[in-house]
Amino acid sequence: MHYIKRLETLIIESTYGGFNDKHPSREETEALFIHDIKETIEKGGKVLIPVLAVGRGQDVLLTLLNAIENKMLPEVNIYLEGIVWETSMIHTAYPEFLSKEIREKIESGKNPFERENVIRASKKEREQIMTSNEPSIIIGTSGMMQGGPIVDYFSYAAEDEKNLLAFVSYQAQGTLGRTILDGQKEIVLNDRKINIKMRINKYEGFSGSCRSF
Repeated sequence: MHYIKRLETLIIESTYGGFNDKHPSREETEALFIHDIKETIEKGGKVLIPVLAVGRGQDVLLTLLNAIENKMLPEVNIYLEGIVWETSMIHTAYPEFLSKEIREKIESGKNPFERENVIRASKKEREQIMTSNEPSIIIGTSGMMQGGPIVDYFSYAAEDEKNLLAFVSYQAQGTLGRTILDGQKEIVLNDRKINIKMRINKYEGFSGSCRSF
């Protein structure tokens, strides 16, 4: 058997591979995330969270529910849109592949993905959700805002400074999410000019460091 004694070339695929790609810890990220959401809710605003439907959506949902359980957030409605709901139900159907903590909750009838304040929303309900006076949290696809329900919610929320757009996923160059994150204050959606006044923030400690659930 022959062994390679010297490495000539190493190719690594990585979203975060740059010299300056340093993320805060998960603990720091969660603390800031919950703080900003609490502040938004107390002002009567809406929180929009664009997510990847598999993994990131469930991670963020469990983080929010844990904060509510521990009285760090008030008991607000959390709306799931896009395939986030379906994906979460698949997790529920196979608890043996989840962490011991989540598996035990599901098996004891306390499924964290099925709570009164976790609501499956539909297209016809979006306007009602966004124009109501009640603060709420919307988790929806797509994660980079290239389409999907989150863009529709954004069109309702963007011009109200009480609202928060919380990025928990990487935003690639050329996507709507990246354009907004880079600070563009005026965009056109469906032939309508939108002046972005809502608060925009990113929480990089979620990306690439999903909790085991």
